[in-house]
Amino acid sequence: MKRLALASLALVTVVALSGCTAIQRATQGDEKPDGSTSFTYWSMWSEGEPQQLALQAAIDDFTDETGIEVDVEWIGRDNVKKLSPTLNSPTAPADLIDAAQRNIKSVLVSTESSHSMNDVLASEIPGEGVTVESVIPEDYLDMITVDGETWMLPYQVISSAFWYNRAEHPELVTDPPAEWDDLIAWLDASKAAGRTPLAQDGDIANFNLYYYAELAVRNMGAGELHAAAADPTGDAFTQQGFIDAAAQLQQLVDGGYFIDGYSSSKWPAMQQKWAQNDADLIFNGTWIPHETKSSTADGFEYGAFPMPRTSPDGDASQEVSLIGFGIPANAANTDAAEQFIAYFMKKEQLEGVSTLAGNMTPRADIDVPAELADIKALIDDADSVHGQFDLVIDDYGDWTTKVLIPLVNKLAFGAISAQEFSSQLPKDSATYWANNG
Repeated sequence: MKRLALASLALVTVVALSGCTAIQRATQGDEKPDGSTSFTYWSMWSEGEPQQLALQAAIDDFTDETGIEVDVEWIGRDNVKKLSPTLNSPTAPADLIDAAQRNIKSVLVSTESSHSMNDVLASEIPGEGVTVESVIPEDYLDMITVDGETWMLPYQVISSAFWYNRAEHPELVTDPPAEWDDLIAWLDASKAAGRTPLAQDGDIANFNLYYYAELAVRNMGAGELHAAAADPTGDAFTQQGFIDAAAQLQQLVDGGYFIDGYSSSKWPAMQQKWAQNDADLIFNGTWIPHETKSSTADGFEYGAFPMPRTSPDGDASQEVSLIGFGIPANAANTDAAEQFIAYFMKKEQLEGVSTLAGNMTPRADIDVPAELADIKALIDDADSVHGQFDLVIDDYGDWTTKVLIPLVNKLAFGAISAQEFSSQLPKDSATYWANNG
């Protein structure tokens, strides 16, 4: 997932986003499906990765059952970047791609080059007698729909939280910190006991951004950071909730809670230390069990709890992002690609994302890996969900990379104060939009 994070950051700076755009339909009115008997698929996974194995098994079964051939290329994380220059050509070289939500949005949706998934949603999952739409939570669909047209079809669900070893910290199983002050008290107790409270691989910019973005959501509510990012004056960032989020991140830095050397660390050194119980907590994504399982201490049991509320009635939504399929608007074989998507949503096929790849799927009837049971419960129990980083990378990737992340890094490493951060962010944001508006 480090590669996914870095590739995503690089990709979203390639395309300048301008808000919601139209999603195109390849088959409208009385037009007939293309009747294709093959299609080309450029995948974000590389050969040998668990997701690749699950998808390859489904491709083989799909071809056996339908006769439709799948020309698949396991390109890796640059698949959408490779597709981008072809979007204005008469025919796309790939009929189907998969990618992180923000990458599909930044390359296909922002350029009005995305084929609508509405027909897929309305189609029946082979052999199950239910539609594709019926097995995907409405909250997820809301995140990937523009003007009534859904632009991707998710098959993997990602979320983030504070991770810990349940065997070492049973108190967190029964009574995790519910509010910010509770978390600070727990971190203080960890230090007082001679432990290191927080692990952090500081060289991954997204990991530092987690703290500020999640605290901004907790203080301001979901969608407010996203809205502030688009403010051409930068004045939105003078609101108290954003100032409080910066102060809370500084509180973690000044408290000495982060593991020694995090600001100069090289991934995955610090998450491995966490897995060895050299630090109590790490704020990270649902890939963390997969990435650390080979280095965990004996008896390690994965547990998770969310970023605490910052006030008793504050935001308590759970962060979610998606990985799934997209179809270019200029694809030649949309019918066959759509059939495969519906086929892969079959329970017996999609559950490979859980059993082989150790990840969550959108389907409620597919068991999650034991390591993700806590975070799945967080999603299920939350009143609502919000997008990763409040969707600022999805829609304002260049701004996030050039304005927000550099300041967050300085704050997270103690190079500037929260006051300096809160003074500079409005100015830098206004300057960015003056030059890029």
